Order: sequence, then structure tokens, then C-alpha cells
Amino acid sequence: MQIQWRDEMAIDHGLIDNDHKYLISIMNEFCETDPTDGSPDRLVNILSKLNAYTTIHFRREEALQRSVHYSYIDAHHHEHGDLLRALYSIHRGLFSLDASPVEDEAEDPAAPSGGPDPATPAGRVVRAHRKVAEFLHHWLIDHIIKSDLRMKPYARDMLPMARGMKPLKQMSAWVDD
Repeated sequence: MQIQWRDEMAIDHGLIDNDHKYLISIMNEFCETDPTDGSPDRLVNILSKLNAYTTIHFRREEALQRSVHYSYIDAHHHEHGDLLRALYSIHRGLFSLDASPVEDEAEDPAAPSGGPDPATPAGRVVRAHRKVAEFLHHWLIDHIIKSDLRMKPYARDMLPMARGMKPLKQMSAWVDD
């Protein structure tokens, strides 16, 4: 379930859009990683990278919003916090192989059959991978398209501050590419 950038997602044709494209590339990396390779380490590392870059992006986006007195900044800030908490919880659950992010799915009649036994760690990783991929897809749709697009009328006013910011992938020395 690869996520494709579409013109309807564009906010500023610059920094914010480039940040979103980079975050989408990390999301796609997660979605395209085979969860049946026997170890959740690769998935955990990708989620760690997504968590770090998302945190940086949200701080940048909110700084741009403050610079132009964005009308919805408080609601946007709270939404960012909710998304980061959800991402952290999912990351922690996958890291510990805790079934909590997918606890109800064992009974899900719509869940695909085949693959590892859902009661095994490998089965829990496969289920967690699918649930995280769904979360990331919904996050993209619900946040970028519904919330971030409200910034579009402010994009021109954000441009002077945005010009002074480096590309997102250059913002963190502790994140491995």
C-alpha cells in the first residue's frame, strides 16, 4: 500500500511539501519492508527514523505557523501531539513485540488468512506491520490533506522564514539514512 504524492496535497510548493514528501518516503519504506523476514528490527529502525523526522517536521511547521500568526495553531499543535503519541505507542509496541497495538485483530474475520500464526511473535509482527501501515495511510490522509491544507493561504507569508531552513533529511545528526 504505497503512498503517492498528489498535487492536491501541495501547500507551499516548497519546504512543507518537501518535508511531507520525505516523510512519505519513510512511510513507504516501512510499508514496503517485508515483515516476515524473522525480525522486527528493520521495522523498528524505520519507525525510529519516522518518529525523529516527524518530531522535527512538526516543530518546523509550528515555527512557520507562529511566524504568520496562523489561526489554527493551537488545534494543530494538539493534533501533532496526538499523532506523536500514537506513533510512539506503536513504535514501543512493535519494539517490545507487545500485541497492544493490534490486540483486537486476532478475532478479526476480515484479517487475511495464511502467513505466520497470529499467536507467534512472527505473526504479531506481521499483524503490527499491517496495522502500522494502515495508521500511516490514515495519518497522511487525515492530517496532511485535512489539517495541513488549511495552511495554504499562509504559504506565501511563511516563505521568508522557510527559505532559511534546511531540507528535513539534513536536520538530524542522530537519524541514520
